[in-house]
Amino acid sequence: MYLFSTGADSNVNIWDLSNGALVSCLGEHSDSVISMSFSREGTILASGMFSFHVVLFKQFIQHTTYFCLFFVT
Repeated sequence: MYLFSTGADSNVNIWDLSNGALVSCLGEHSDSVISMSFSREGTILASGMFSFHVVLFKQFIQHTTYFCLFFVT
């Protein structure tokens, strides 16, 4: 299982919950990330920034079980 976290650092971090390791850092953002949503199929991640811009990520990870955790400061 994986956990997706985000916040004022302008990144979406993907963590492996089995070992606590950072799997990936999606740093395509120019502002704080304040929202995330997955497509119905789980293949696309949309992240929304404080500046009202949206970034789409496709094939960000090979697995299908996710948790989302949001921190906004």
